[in-house]
This record gives sequence, C-alpha cells and structure tokens, in this order.
Amino acid sequence: MFRQALKHYVREFGGLACWLLAALLLTGLTVWLGDIAHHQRATSDEFLYALSLGVIVSIFGFAIHFSRRYRFYVFATRQIGNLRQLEDVESLILLAQTPVHRWFAHILRNYAQQAALELQEIERRRAFYETFTTRFAHQMKTPLTVLRLLMQDLKSAQGAHSQTVNLNETLDTMEAEAARMEQALETMLYTARLQSFSFDTHMTSFDVVPLLRELVNEHKAAWIRAKIYPQVEASTERIVVYADDKWLRFICDQIVRNALQYGYRVDAQGQPTGEATTFQIRVSVTPTQTQIAFVDHGIGIRARDVRRVFEPFFTGQNGRLHSRATGMGLYLAAQAAKRIGVDLHVESALHQGTTVSMTIPTPAFITPYLEQ
Repeated sequence: MFRQALKHYVREFGGLACWLLAALLLTGLTVWLGDIAHHQRATSDEFLYALSLGVIVSIFGFAIHFSRRYRFYVFATRQIGNLRQLEDVESLILLAQTPVHRWFAHILRNYAQQAALELQEIERRRAFYETFTTRFAHQMKTPLTVLRLLMQDLKSAQGAHSQTVNLNETLDTMEAEAARMEQALETMLYTARLQSFSFDTHMTSFDVVPLLRELVNEHKAAWIRAKIYPQVEASTERIVVYADDKWLRFICDQIVRNALQYGYRVDAQGQPTGEATTFQIRVSVTPTQTQIAFVDHGIGIRARDVRRVFEPFFTGQNGRLHSRATGMGLYLAAQAAKRIGVDLHVESALHQGTTVSMTIPTPAFITPYLEQ
C-alpha cells in the first residue's frame, strides 16, 4: 500500500520537482560558468542573475503544472453543490489530468452511483406503497358496502316485522366480511413491519404441530362454508423447529388463506362442482430439516403463472376470476420466509390442486453455525 501511494505521489509531483531541480541546477551552472570565465568567484550581480534564471524556470514549471490542472479546477469549482447527474461526474473524470484527480473523481462517481441506486430503491418502495395503499382502499370498500347493505336489510325487515330475512345467514355473511376486513388490516400491518424486520424477530425452538392445528381451527367456519375439510398429518407426535413463531404463523396463515380462497373442487373446465374436498398439512422431519407441505385439491395455477406467484400484486389468471385477490399474500409470506431462513416452493397443476412446500432447517443443523 505504501509503495503504491508513493508511486502515485511521485507521478503527481514528480514533474514539478523536476522543474525545481532544473532551476536549481541552472542557477548553480550559471554561477560555476561565471567562475570559470572570470577566474574568480561570482559577484553579487552574477549570483542574482543566476538566481533570476532559476526563478524564471521555476515559474515556468509552476505555470505548466497549473495549466494542466486549470480546466479540472474550474469545472470542479463550478460543479460544487450543483452535481445533479452521473454525467457531471463522468465529465470530471474526462478532465482529470493527475492520479489524485482521477482518484477523487472515481470516488465521487462511486458515491453518485450508490446514491442513484438508493434513489431507485426509494422510488421502488414509494411506488410499492402507493399501489398497495390504493389496492388496500379498494379491498376495504367491498366488505364495507356489503355490511351496509346487510344492515339496511336488517333494519327494513325489523321495521316491517318481516321474516323474509334469514338472520343466521345474514350474520354469517357479516362475519365473513368482517374477517376479510381484519385480514386486509393484518396484511397492511405486516407489510409495514417487514420494513423494520430486524427489530421484530425472536428466534426460538417450539413444537410446530400445535401451531398448525390452532391455525386451522381459527378458520373453522370458513372451512365449513367452503366445503373444505382440513387435516394436519405429522410424522411424529412432536416436531420442534427453530424459527420466529409469530412470523412462521403469519407465513402459514397466508398459505392457509390461499387454500380457503382457491382450494374448492372444480371440473376439467374449471367450473366449481360444489363437492366437498380436503386440504392436508403434512409435516415431516429429517436430521437436517423440517418440511411442511400444504396440499389443496382446488383450481390450481397455470404453469406460466407458477414462477410469478411470489411477486407483489401478481394475481395471474386466478386473480381475474376472483376480484378480491390482492396478490400480496404469497409475496409477504416469501419475504418473511427469506428473512427467517425458511424456503418456500410451489408446485401446481391446473384444475387439480396446489402444493406449497416449506422447508425449515432443524435446530440440530443450525446450532453449530450459531456457535461459530
């Protein structure tokens, strides 16, 4: 490092040093020649003459040294506080005449490139939140409208003392709409939390099977309405995983909600049959990993859409058939999974069903790396 720095220092000031050395040699040579010509020591006038020649040569050298750098200095002075684009930095590099100038110009370009990338990321996030907020607002309008209509029906029926309104059915519908609103609010909250993820995680070891059973039971009414019968199958009675239980629960919940929305049985043309079907959660464990497979026998996903299911706001062909699809569930699940070291994989066959596989490294596999 020292030799490289010395090399660049010599290249930067070597030319000026040569001019100063030449001026010194010219002064000495002039005095020496005067001594030889007059066979006596140089007088003060001759010494001043020789010194003047040296000064003139030095000034000439300084002028050349400055002129080579003048355009760079002028351009840099004008651009201080006015650098707006990367092209301005490139102009500095073109005008740089010395290694030091090139160093600073390249450093400035690196900063400008990094700033441009950060601005792109900020703009991407802004566009993401703008789209998400817009879709969230539209998602909230539908259940609110349905709830208002149902309340109007109830008020009309109460005023007319009519029995035409099925109270239980109305309440079930209101409950379903309220659940959709709650889901939308949770999605928005988790989207915000993902941005400050490092402050909101707590990795622990816990039994994952009770978590899955509890999660399935929370949607008991929805399973009945959808005519889908869930099953939790585990290779052993107790399966311990090392993860953040809150975020793992959120990931599993997003997958379960997708199964509730798209897990109904259809015929070969994709039309609902109204028949009952099943949804299995299969948990298996190996020495290095725990795998949870969420298997539904519903409408499936087109082959060209499978690779994009983890993209934000992507709903694919299924989303066009379901106006309430947001395209955010699996995206948020994938983002959270990546941050807690969980792998998600989707396989699907159109009109036959979808399998979402979750792979979690086991505590015994992770511990040696944590201790290093």
